[in-house]
Amino acid sequence: MRNEINVTDEQIEALFDKAFGAAPCFYEGTFDGAFTRDTLEQFAHASKGYVECRPAVFSEIGGCKTLFLGGAQPRKGDQRRDVHVIDFGSVRVVFQ
Repeated sequence: MRNEINVTDEQIEALFDKAFGAAPCFYEGTFDGAFTRDTLEQFAHASKGYVECRPAVFSEIGGCKTLFLGGAQPRKGDQRRDVHVIDFGSVRVVFQ
C-alpha cells in the first residue's frame, strides 16, 4: 500500500507532526505506524463502540483529510491511546 502514496516518508512524518504534533517514524526499513484501506468514517464509526473515546475530530492538512480519536480504549483493559489518521486517497496512514 505504501507505493500508492505519492509523497516521501519524510513528507508523511512532517504532515503528522504539523497536524497532530506526533508522527510515525520511518527508520531503516521500519515503520511504527500502519497503512490501511479503512476510511476515516469507518474509524469514527468503530470508535462509537469503544469502551471509551472522545468524539472524533475531523480536519484537513496539506490537502489531506485527517481524523483524531483522543483517549481511545477499544476494549476494557486496553491502554488508552490517541489515534491519528491521515487520508492519502486510496490509503490511510494510522499512528497511535
